[in-house]
Amino acid sequence: MARRRSLEEADVEMEGLLEEQTGWSDRPSPSSPLQRLSAASTPFRVLSLAGILILLGVAVVGSRSVGGSAETSSRVYIRDGGIGNEGIGSAIQRFKESIILSQALHSHLILTDRPSEHGYSTSEILNRKYLHAAKNVDLSKACNLGDYLPWYRRDELAHGWCAHGPADDPSQVEITELARQMQHCTVILDARRDEVHEDMNGCLHSWLRDRIGGVPRRPWNARRVTVGVHIRWGDAAGQFRGSMSIENINRLLRDIRDKFGSGNVDVSLVMEQHDSAILRQIDTPKYRLVDSGDSLADMKRLADNNIMLVAESSYAATAHLLAPPGLTIGQIEHPKYDNTTAYGREFVSLERYTPAWLDKVESLVQGGLLS
Repeated sequence: MARRRSLEEADVEMEGLLEEQTGWSDRPSPSSPLQRLSAASTPFRVLSLAGILILLGVAVVGSRSVGGSAETSSRVYIRDGGIGNEGIGSAIQRFKESIILSQALHSHLILTDRPSEHGYSTSEILNRKYLHAAKNVDLSKACNLGDYLPWYRRDELAHGWCAHGPADDPSQVEITELARQMQHCTVILDARRDEVHEDMNGCLHSWLRDRIGGVPRRPWNARRVTVGVHIRWGDAAGQFRGSMSIENINRLLRDIRDKFGSGNVDVSLVMEQHDSAILRQIDTPKYRLVDSGDSLADMKRLADNNIMLVAESSYAATAHLLAPPGLTIGQIEHPKYDNTTAYGREFVSLERYTPAWLDKVESLVQGGLLS
């Protein structure tokens, strides 16, 4: 089905927030060296990475010859493919070790290109802010991560760093030693292509907000309590695989109306390629449908609510990481939401939820739990 490009149900309040996303839905140029590299065979990827580094070196030499001096070199961590063609939420599960290790090694992660099946390039979105760092790399100090860190140690070290244990924790000691051994490296090449991690999202808040921006906090308005309900792309009536059940959505919406007053609750239903048969089952007097054709804009529209109702969808979990202070209610306790209460955004599963949790919303939105 062809993707729509026009914004429906335009929200004036979001215009400033979405300005930075201009062009995110554009497909990358087929001439992009990173896109060609992603689809290439392993020997060709190695040669292509070398070619990219040579081109970057030319840029550095040029900047030095024209300007007389280059900016201070920055460390770049290049992840060679393996991010899949899913949407940004699912794709992140496929290179989470690289996100964490690049942070531990004080480097800027750059992803080789791979267009998603949703009509945009995850790597283009996440690379954009730090592509300038690659222009000032000392190419004589490129290192292969696998020469310093065996594959079988990556998982444990990533989890250890994510746990923020004490300095004498074995994983922290090993990470510190790895950083010492690689301190001379200005380019780190990471060829891992087969990881999938649904946990450790609690270590991604700062990284994601730096790359694509978190949603800013808004003043509390008791007469406009906003609720974002996510129904996963691809789910259909009777075949939910990543969405909260209709029964639970309706029960929670009733609780929210009872707490704040029906006329004071503003509901947004976020569903890419929406299914009218599902939407008709939602028990709410009125709602705003969010399905603009711009997945990233809609993700931030989902995040920009006082309360979010979600399940285990990676898209919704990523929106939770970007959300302003408020409450996210999840269908189950899921690894994607472990240790993700931060920036004033609290998560509670239905296993722990009672209507009393809604008493905290006003305090949360006003910054009562900012961290």
